[in-house]
Amino acid sequence: MKSLNKCQFIGNLGKEIELITIENGDKVVAFSLAANDDYKDKNGALVKQTEWIRCVAWGKVAEILAKYTETGSKLYIEGKLKTRAYNDAHGVKHYVSEINVRDFLFLSKIEDRPTPEDYNREVDDQPKEDLPF
Repeated sequence: MKSLNKCQFIGNLGKEIELITIENGDKVVAFSLAANDDYKDKNGALVKQTEWIRCVAWGKVAEILAKYTETGSKLYIEGKLKTRAYNDAHGVKHYVSEINVRDFLFLSKIEDRPTPEDYNREVDDQPKEDLPF
């Protein structure tokens, strides 16, 4: 049986995304998504809790996210959990887990971004009775 590495989150973008071009010409963005998990404690008081999810996107996905999002944008992201290691300036090894974004949906409206309504407009230049179906 195969295994499954798939993560899905809905949250808000923590800050503006900066598109970076690395040495080989690939485009990449790294960003944090705030996923809120509010609940009521045993006394009925509302507890607000936020998890910050580290995300990385490459190529066309990175370009689109950088172009059409802004701080606070609500996004659905889907991807794989990846853990990588790096050494800091003092030679101490650290591990970081992040979501390698493969797919996403915009959940908040931004004026310049095309919406599904833009693609579903009726064509008004031909009378409906002349249509062959």
